[in-house]
Amino acid sequence: MRWLPGELATGGGGEYGATVLPLSALTEEGHRPGGFRVGLPVLVYFYSGRNDDKLMSYEGTVFLDERVGFSSRFFNCVKISLDDIRDAGVRESYGGVTPTVVVLDSAGKELKRLKGWDTDAADVFKGMEVAFKNHTGKLLAAVVEKEARILQSLDRIHWSMEDLKQEMKDTEDHLAKHDCERGRRELVETREDIAKLEKEREKVMAEEAEMLKPVVPTSAPAAASAGI
Repeated sequence: MRWLPGELATGGGGEYGATVLPLSALTEEGHRPGGFRVGLPVLVYFYSGRNDDKLMSYEGTVFLDERVGFSSRFFNCVKISLDDIRDAGVRESYGGVTPTVVVLDSAGKELKRLKGWDTDAADVFKGMEVAFKNHTGKLLAAVVEKEARILQSLDRIHWSMEDLKQEMKDTEDHLAKHDCERGRRELVETREDIAKLEKEREKVMAEEAEMLKPVVPTSAPAAASAGI
């Protein structure tokens, strides 16, 4: 997952008199983390480093899930340390020392909050589904399923090409020792098969790009992401 390091936005008063702004401020100009892509929903992960072993297990369960990992490309994924939040009340509201995941829509409205160690990937994915549907009108599960088929196709093409390249090398080695009509014909056929697979790969990648294009905007301008 592509995490953007972030912190809670503050306003007014200076360092010690500053007021912590609502989480929705993360989507506003002047408070967005660097690399923030304007127009996408937001997945915010609050964590504490006070229990590293338990945290590693939690992150492995929640964020290494294939559906969550793939779907994260349609979100701004912001990671905020609970240990850096000075106000105890604010810190507790976002988990205290336990991990919390918050799903926001593209305007910063909170859609789902998952607090505690028992959160699993299915819980997070459900929240992401709601945000994605609100944002695109599409079903996230359907997009994930389509991407899985695309990845399977690309994997098949890759290994087929590797086999053909090895065949071509073997044929070239053979022809270097014994030039023959059959070997030259096999070499031409192998090169043609590789060219067909390259065209198929281009077609599949174009299909993927077309699927992703409407839902993945560009990054915010530098001036808009300078608030962290």
